[in-house]
Amino acid sequence: MAVVSLNVSKRDLDDLWENLQSALIKADGIEPVAMGITFEYYDIQVFLYCDEPENLNRYIINRLRSLKGVTETTVFFITDMDNIKHEGMESEPGIDGIVLLDVECGKEDSVFREIMENVGPEEEKTFTKFIANCLHSASLDLLVGFKGQNFYMLDKLFSKIRLIDGVIDVEVVMFSRFKIFDYEKSRFSWYL
Repeated sequence: MAVVSLNVSKRDLDDLWENLQSALIKADGIEPVAMGITFEYYDIQVFLYCDEPENLNRYIINRLRSLKGVTETTVFFITDMDNIKHEGMESEPGIDGIVLLDVECGKEDSVFREIMENVGPEEEKTFTKFIANCLHSASLDLLVGFKGQNFYMLDKLFSKIRLIDGVIDVEVVMFSRFKIFDYEKSRFSWYL
């Protein structure tokens, strides 16, 4: 799975949101999974499933970079995704987002296990939703999805993750709007 971050300038995000939904179609082994507007230095993230990563570059150029207002795209890949199910999580409204983790070399497996076994649900309906390994970049090794209703409790969740042996740093990305494409809901239920 690929996560494409888009920077946008001189364009209303509502307008781009609508155009992006129609631009994202299944094509050449690429399937749009979800998209969200973020509170970060990039404006939109798009999650794409790709059977054939060699087609991804063409897809990004033709479907994302060609949209008016898109000034930059960044891609990272996630693998080995595990669902984290908590009772009642699916029915709760709240803030969705992801935590990007930088992990010490050689400690990825132990951090992955620690999060699966000991992080979330927290108080006040704050949940971890999934965890995935990332194909390594300078500062991104693991990704954790979350959902919560209260910033204070979300901060407690993030602090718990920060304190795990082997975690160097975390970056939090929150979504102000999020959409899962209908045909993917059964296959990618971990993001609901």
